[in-house]
Amino acid sequence: MTVLLDTNVLVDLWRQPFESALDRLPMGRAAICGVTRAELLQGARSATDKETINRRLRMFIQIPITEDLWGELGDILACLRRQGISVPFPDALISTVALHEGIALWTNDSHFGLIQRAFPNLDLYIPTRSE
Repeated sequence: MTVLLDTNVLVDLWRQPFESALDRLPMGRAAICGVTRAELLQGARSATDKETINRRLRMFIQIPITEDLWGELGDILACLRRQGISVPFPDALISTVALHEGIALWTNDSHFGLIQRAFPNLDLYIPTRSE
């Protein structure tokens, strides 16, 4: 199973010793998209931080944001607006990637629960103790 990781999950995992963070990753294939990469890199405080972030991100599958995804994102944002749901643009884009790819999304951000109300097929990953 492929799981798309939201930025906040990686930040939380990386606050632990790195080896124990790796142990908490979902079995199967862990993935990120460009939004997560950019959000993490914006937090780099030095060239060394940037190098460390890039090295750690290389262990994940990078799901591309393709041209056709932008139209889907526009449709999702319009649907959310019609339902009175307002979420940050990056969260809407990450959700669109997960929906488009048909993969689960691991996040600790409550905005994704709002998106899931409008799009019940958004699969929010919840790790189990055995993972």
